[in-house]
Amino acid sequence: MTDAVRIYFDSCCFIDMVKYRRNADLVTETGRQRDVWFMGRLCDACRAGDIEIYTSTLTIAECLHGGDGVIDEEVQELFTKFLTSNQVAITISADQFIAEESRDLRWKHGINIKGADGIHIASSMFLGCAEFITTDAKIRHETAKFARAVGGLSAIGVKVIRASETQYLPDKYRQDILVEEK
Repeated sequence: MTDAVRIYFDSCCFIDMVKYRRNADLVTETGRQRDVWFMGRLCDACRAGDIEIYTSTLTIAECLHGGDGVIDEEVQELFTKFLTSNQVAITISADQFIAEESRDLRWKHGINIKGADGIHIASSMFLGCAEFITTDAKIRHETAKFARAVGGLSAIGVKVIRASETQYLPDKYRQDILVEEK
């Protein structure tokens, strides 16, 4: 590992990138294509060693198809390239400590999210990631509600954001933004 900043990608990031590459319809949430553009640039920065991208091994099990239910060779190759080639994401396995931290997000902090989502956030906390990138509105809503209640995210220590809100993408990757913000 290097001294590069650590960023965590939720499973939906990889699913959205595969959807986009396959030209499948993305969820019509405002800014989703812009987020995909930023995710791609973050992946470029990771491959160049400028940042590190992490995700849970749980992501491998969650990334099953490209949003349209099709599980063809292209989809399988894209997910393999993103998740198991060690060229883009570094995976972390959830152990008992991460599972307990995931549970405590609900028990101690009142963050009401599904168990798998908790594993992702707890993994990012364990790794000391600066940002948790997700397009899941519920995760962003719940963590923002928690942050407002405690006056910041110091209790969980990671900023939960959309990819387009990243503060750690180096400027050289921000050029040529092709997707207009809506």
